Amino acid sequence: MLDLLRIKKEFIGIGLCGMIFQAQAEVLVILPDSGPMARASNSIKNGIDEAYQKSNSEIPIRYVNSDQKRLKEILKTQVSQNTKLIIGPLARQDVEAIMKEPLKIPVLALNEVPSKHAKVWQFSLSKTDDAQVLIKQIEKDRVQHLYILRESGTESESLSFVNAVFKNFHGKFSLVQQLPDIKSNEGVLLLGSMAWINSLKNKPSKRLYVQAFAIDHNMDIPKGTKFCDVPVMVQFLKKPNQTTENTAAFQRLNAFGQDVWRLADLMLKTKNPDQISIQGQTGHLSFKEHRIERKPACFEKTWFRLKNI
Repeated sequence: MLDLLRIKKEFIGIGLCGMIFQAQAEVLVILPDSGPMARASNSIKNGIDEAYQKSNSEIPIRYVNSDQKRLKEILKTQVSQNTKLIIGPLARQDVEAIMKEPLKIPVLALNEVPSKHAKVWQFSLSKTDDAQVLIKQIEKDRVQHLYILRESGTESESLSFVNAVFKNFHGKFSLVQQLPDIKSNEGVLLLGSMAWINSLKNKPSKRLYVQAFAIDHNMDIPKGTKFCDVPVMVQFLKKPNQTTENTAAFQRLNAFGQDVWRLADLMLKTKNPDQISIQGQTGHLSFKEHRIERKPACFEKTWFRLKNI
């Protein structure tokens, strides 16, 4: 009888130890609560919280405000032996800073920089990823000569997109100052705002391509336009007159936040993140060379609807 009581007590003790360990373990999320990136950060947080609730995870999340704080100091004061994963930071300079730290726990950084670190995986809504998928669609359409027309004054905003085209497109391309008349094996890539795109006369109704971030939920998309974007956006774009806080840009960030938690949850459960591959809210996601490779979905505007292609 005494042996049974002793065994029962030991079993309860082991269970309590497990519960205490689980309660102590945590995920640290480093994001700004104030400053110029606060609004974007809030949309990402909302997405993380939504996905966290759906996951029924038992490991708690703890948010830390990174605005006007040195990354080194945040790591020194906020990371403990109970921290199992870090999500963030968001600012590019903070991602650069975390790359220089002697990290012992995995980090899912929310921006991309050239530097690499054995403990850091970089994830972002990279325009380069958008460009690469759109280029594949352009080549699938058998375009051999691509004309690129940019909105005046916005050239710097589309520079990374243009560079991705120059690097990855296998056909001929030309930067032009006005819309050309295109032949059957030619296409046009318009880089600028949707207001500017809609103002252009004599746009082709075939082989017309735009950057995803040009899509505005309150503006018409020209017939024949093709673009590659966050998959969940196709439903959102069917609902005009959204509020300022519910714009397409913030919907993308909310979807990004949801994918951030899904990836983080999987990182906590595996010793080899390179095996992780999921269909996320922002596209097909896979771990590759310490970054998350994202393949968004592509769409075409027909007379009546946005069609997945």
